[in-house]
Amino acid sequence: SKAMVFVPTWDGLHAVRSKDGVETWSRSWPGYGYETPPALSPDGAALYVVSRDLPSTRDKADAPARQYYIKALRATDGRELWRTPITGTSLGPSPGVSADGSVVYATMGEGLLVALDAKSGRQLWQSAMVARSNLPPVSSADGATVFAVSDTEHFTVQDAKLLHAFRASDGQQLWRIETLHVSPDFP
Repeated sequence: SKAMVFVPTWDGLHAVRSKDGVETWSRSWPGYGYETPPALSPDGAALYVVSRDLPSTRDKADAPARQYYIKALRATDGRELWRTPITGTSLGPSPGVSADGSVVYATMGEGLLVALDAKSGRQLWQSAMVARSNLPPVSSADGATVFAVSDTEHFTVQDAKLLHAFRASDGQQLWRIETLHVSPDFP
């Protein structure tokens, strides 16, 4: 898996050998689903994605509510290792993985940070941020702290972003600072 490229598309996930571009496996999504670009475990054995599964119909009036998941897939063949349903109203960015590979972190679109055991998918904790997050969470090198960026409460393009630091062991927010101002000229 270290010599593979994993490409998400609207119809599935494709594993391609980096040396010659040959697809070695693909996985299609159920119904009208989608998954984020995958995060690779440090040992290259597993992929982690945030996904939504929708029914096959695109008629929203007849469709049940979206269900969001964090999933682990085996990198060698795409087999699903586990899936954990996550409460949320919108899909977040790609997940992050702790430096030692033991924890998967994901932010849901409305500002939830979730920590899962990487082997079982069991939810370890969940913490709220001020608003939505469009960037993957990042673990410190020592694994003690998780960082996540969120929008401010009243998002506009010119607004600042908030950088949050959470204790990795229990999700307790350690601090939050306003940072990352975006220029009004930003396209």
